[in-house]
Amino acid sequence: MRRSVLHRGHLVGAATAALVGSYLLAPGVGSTAAAADPTAAVVHDHADHSHAGGHPHANGHTHGTELLHGASVAQINAMAAPTALVCDGDGRSGKRVQLVYLRGDGQPDRYNQMLSTFRQQASQVDAYINAAAQRTGGERHVRYVHDASCNPVVDNQVVPQSAMNGGFSSAVGVLVQRGYNSADRKYMIWHDRNDTCGVAWGAPGDDRPGADNGYNRGPNYGLAGSGCWTWNVQLHELLHNIGGVQRSAPHATRNGHCWDDEDVLCYNDGGVPNPPGGMVKVCVNADVNQVDCNNDDYFDVTPNAGSYLATRWNVANSQYLIRGGATSPQPPPAPQPPAPPAPQPPPPAGGTWAPNTPYATGATVTYGGLSYRCLQAHRSLTGWEPPNVPALWRPL
Repeated sequence: MRRSVLHRGHLVGAATAALVGSYLLAPGVGSTAAAADPTAAVVHDHADHSHAGGHPHANGHTHGTELLHGASVAQINAMAAPTALVCDGDGRSGKRVQLVYLRGDGQPDRYNQMLSTFRQQASQVDAYINAAAQRTGGERHVRYVHDASCNPVVDNQVVPQSAMNGGFSSAVGVLVQRGYNSADRKYMIWHDRNDTCGVAWGAPGDDRPGADNGYNRGPNYGLAGSGCWTWNVQLHELLHNIGGVQRSAPHATRNGHCWDDEDVLCYNDGGVPNPPGGMVKVCVNADVNQVDCNNDDYFDVTPNAGSYLATRWNVANSQYLIRGGATSPQPPPAPQPPAPPAPQPPPPAGGTWAPNTPYATGATVTYGGLSYRCLQAHRSLTGWEPPNVPALWRPL
């Protein structure tokens, strides 16, 4: 295992619905899994109907712009800093998450423009999953398909514009015909059309705790429409596809989410049970995108004996995640009032910011006539200019 810094660089017709239905169920999920959670395989459509046709798709979840929490795409993508990617093996064999950019042949090709952003978002998804692991005494990283330099591979797929215009399931149906249907893959797709915010499907609805759980197989598909190209939408859909949230979970809604905020998988999807009858702020003042509030519904590296996650499916045990060494669980820090800013000495001459340059924490640069201090060590890339990435640079 090695680490390397990420280089960022509808209407669905009956024929399409039949095609989708032919590949969504994970193979080998038998009556035991179905009995454990017979409704988890039903799509619950809560999309923003200004962007989606509102038609359910078997075995999935369709989401609207509630996942953006009222923030812009740019604001959300600046919330989490790019992190190091953990890689293992040859980058292709075994169970992995495959990244795909998908567009129609009548659209402009934005692959080169967006490649570094897609890679950045993959690293942010990984960072939030690992943060949940660290809270509970371990380490977990997404096992992406990656190249020899440890960069996640983003496939550039072009489909007929007619398929793209037919909706996300029509476009993904073409990918399936091209071989994007491996039992070893979870597919994370950036769909260059704004007809839905986020959707995940292929989930088996299986809460059994063992390695033979249906979530340890693919294919599963998580997709973000172009109006929702954010890391937290991709995180939400990937978590669905590796097993969150089961209907049997303590704080589950009937529609595959949770009601104990703050949590990236929690929102009022119309299926909140009564009690409580509505959303409850259990993790007060927490990050709205954290993975599993109190780690008791779908993710805990070290669950207590006899607890729900020790006896049912636990996303931390997914074979699509890389396991790291155990650590002592660390409680979240108590909220502290912001300290008054300390006087800053005049910045040393650090030169003008330039791409493809390593910067250490505390380094200072000038850009556009202003000075900036580096908040996190990284190698710069085009698109990471200091005013564009507040997670990396602070103006002085």
